Amino acid sequence: MPWEKVTNFKEQVKVGDKIRSAYFSKHGEVTAIGVTHFLAKFSRYGEQAFANLFGDSCEVYRKPKRWVPEIGERYWGMGLDGRVLSWTNYKRFDARVVEFGSAFRTREQAEEAAKRIRQTLHDYHEELLKEEDR
Repeated sequence: MPWEKVTNFKEQVKVGDKIRSAYFSKHGEVTAIGVTHFLAKFSRYGEQAFANLFGDSCEVYRKPKRWVPEIGERYWGMGLDGRVLSWTNYKRFDARVVEFGSAFRTREQAEEAAKRIRQTLHDYHEELLKEEDR
């Protein structure tokens, strides 16, 4: 995942970002509600309060930049059996597909991604067979 070190919490972290730090180690990551709460609660105390609260270990998750289909828009991807198919973007299932990075604007893009995924899987199975032969 693309996590980036935060050096200035107030300027770098926006509502909706995922953040993690030693402070949140009991709870894992904190999302939009947590950021909103902390920004509202601690902004009046200034930058030192953020430094004291989050320490040097605070990181923010940056989503990779990629094309995202609008709700109701068609996109291309790879089915479980490797075939390239087209779907319409509806919220729940499709949000996971988009987040994973397997939604593409064109059939050609999806076919290229499927080709690369098949090659990666082939290579991995070859590695497994070599390990089993040892």
